[in-house]
Amino acid sequence: MITAVNHPAASREFVKAFRRYARESAEVALAFSAAVNHAIERARQTPYRFTWAPGTKPGRIRRVQVKRFRYYVVYVVTETELRVIAIAHYKQKPLYWMRRVPH
Repeated sequence: MITAVNHPAASREFVKAFRRYARESAEVALAFSAAVNHAIERARQTPYRFTWAPGTKPGRIRRVQVKRFRYYVVYVVTETELRVIAIAHYKQKPLYWMRRVPH
């Protein structure tokens, strides 16, 4: 079974977004957290189901949309891990997270 592992920068992005939503509403922040976790779980269960990240080579770096929020989870799949590279907002600069991708 594939294990999900978060890049430290992806964890920081999650916390930053969670706190921003929490300032609006605890309910919205919890919904965001659940949606991100659900997206990661969907990717973990079927890692090759989701499209590759635009601007990257097909197949290696993939992304899954966070439902109900304008975020997506960027990840790389290895034999044993789903490495979460970024929890990215759609308005962020494209491919800003590329330096985090393991070679």
